[in-house]
Amino acid sequence: MEDLNKAMDEASTFLDISGCYIPVRSLNDKDRVVDAAVKFQVVVRTRMFIERFLEGLSALGVLDQLRKYPEVFRPIFCFRPAPLTAELIQVLFKPVLPVKGHHKRDDASVVLGLWYDYVGEVEEGGRPTTLKDILFFITGCVYVPPLGFQPEPSVGFHEEGKYPLVSVCDNRINLPLFEIADYDIFKCNMDEGVLNAMGFGRS
Repeated sequence: MEDLNKAMDEASTFLDISGCYIPVRSLNDKDRVVDAAVKFQVVVRTRMFIERFLEGLSALGVLDQLRKYPEVFRPIFCFRPAPLTAELIQVLFKPVLPVKGHHKRDDASVVLGLWYDYVGEVEEGGRPTTLKDILFFITGCVYVPPLGFQPEPSVGFHEEGKYPLVSVCDNRINLPLFEIADYDIFKCNMDEGVLNAMGFGRS
């Protein structure tokens, strides 16, 4: 009871606003408080916004159609992540090659080809990494967000070692211009770089 009263005192402002600050005489009253607080937070507090939203949908008859054909409208109102594919990764990450005439342009083009081969092999299950691992390594996301990425993901190049470098803030992976003629070395270095990343605390 002491802990319950202390918790209610700490949440007293919210409980007052929500009308849930009710007297508690036993631990059984805790469930009443929690139920009332959840109802306020999820139902009462949002009711006005939901009603306005429904009014807007009703204006052109959309609400009637939505109720009549809910499965047709589900993809519009309920986000489902698109399945990750090698093609999606390749389209998503725009290559940023050195300018034409630059002495590293050809090397970067070769490494870009290795990257495409690597992503394809990952999709087929031929590597210890997954496409989700790769996307998370570069962007910090395990699926493409509903509104896409900002800034647009990209693939660049570097000469600072043999592992890929990423800038999560820029959604950018920089591929190593190292041992460009050896695909086996390239994909092993990619696996090691992706799998040994810190992972933002994700287990």
